[in-house]
Amino acid sequence: MGEKYTVGMNTHQTPMLTRGLVAKLVRFLFLCRIPVLSTVIIFVYAKIMKADYYGHKIQDFDCLLSFFLRKRDLTVKMRGQDLVQGYVSPAESSIAFWGKLSHNATMPIKGAGFTIAKLLDREAPYFQTGIVFYLSPGNYHHVHAPVDMVVEDYYEVPGKLESVAPQLIKRLPMLFAENLRQVILAKDDAGRQLALVLVGAKNVGSIHCPKLAGFEPGVGVRFSKGEPVGFFSLGSTVVMLMDRHIEPGLDVGDTIDVIDPLFEEQYG
Repeated sequence: MGEKYTVGMNTHQTPMLTRGLVAKLVRFLFLCRIPVLSTVIIFVYAKIMKADYYGHKIQDFDCLLSFFLRKRDLTVKMRGQDLVQGYVSPAESSIAFWGKLSHNATMPIKGAGFTIAKLLDREAPYFQTGIVFYLSPGNYHHVHAPVDMVVEDYYEVPGKLESVAPQLIKRLPMLFAENLRQVILAKDDAGRQLALVLVGAKNVGSIHCPKLAGFEPGVGVRFSKGEPVGFFSLGSTVVMLMDRHIEPGLDVGDTIDVIDPLFEEQYG
């Protein structure tokens, strides 16, 4: 399973990388713990990627991987979540797609980067709206529950480890449906179905959902709105599917912070 690296009291596993020279270089940069050199690597990475330290100091991190997995104090943002009617953003990201879904098994949805059946590795004709959240290398790479929900199924779909930059969709119309991904199928408290698909990125495919480790169908693991669901060791993209039509509240390219209101909905 790999060595463990520590950020404060949080342990994380090393990422799974593809073979080759580039992957070896990525591994060296992310796992280098040589004093001074590791600090320089983190500083340069943060500068180039315009990454926020979220109140941490550079000395808090023993390697670039630990910086990449840095956590945020979301206490203030979590207050009053019960008063938010609707879904919140599962990630700090930019919107790569928000639109209606088609169920053609072979023709990718224009601009979305997937067909539903291939993305989920199963038929799911009830999903009507999809939102793609792209996490840039400088973003916070933890994924949070968009709503109070109960997980009904959770599984991994094998795939490639290629770049998932949204600008590649025109050339690679199945971009998000061909990479390694983990699928979470759930229902919110109103019984509405949703899917969260965590997509791996180029060279690195480590996606972790600690609370879902050892998941057994039928058990029903519950997440509260805003609760951490999982994290990426590098990358990437989150695709959310919903079983009803949701009018776009943001345009492609717009940014949104994690657990900020995404769209409003009334319950009951």
